[in-house]
Amino acid sequence: AVGNMILHSLPQMLFILLPLFAFILKLLYFRKKDFYYVNHGIFSIHFYIFSFINMLVIFGLGKLNESLHWSAIRYMQVILGFATFFYLYKAMRNFYRQRRAKTIFKFLLLSMLLLVTLLLLFIVFSLFSLFKV
Repeated sequence: AVGNMILHSLPQMLFILLPLFAFILKLLYFRKKDFYYVNHGIFSIHFYIFSFINMLVIFGLGKLNESLHWSAIRYMQVILGFATFFYLYKAMRNFYRQRRAKTIFKFLLLSMLLLVTLLLLFIVFSLFSLFKV
């Protein structure tokens, strides 16, 4: 029951993470004066849309694999999972127009900060789910 409540709070966590994602980008690119918080917010929404479409395909392949049991589908899911990270790097490189080394550094820093933020949100939402029970 608690696990189900946590799973159902995932969209709320991602909704709260969206402006935090834009804020982290604002901090990473604070020296770029031509980018406002809104620009980072639009970039974040763009990446979220890609991620949700990618997750839809991954979960759809998972449902398909339940009936077909093809090992190739599992490999496709893993490749699509890694494609999300590759897409984020390429999107950052294209949108912010910085050198490859600087973009890789900021990508890794962004990934770590997002992981920590998501874990903190997960803990908060898990505690709220426990108090609802």
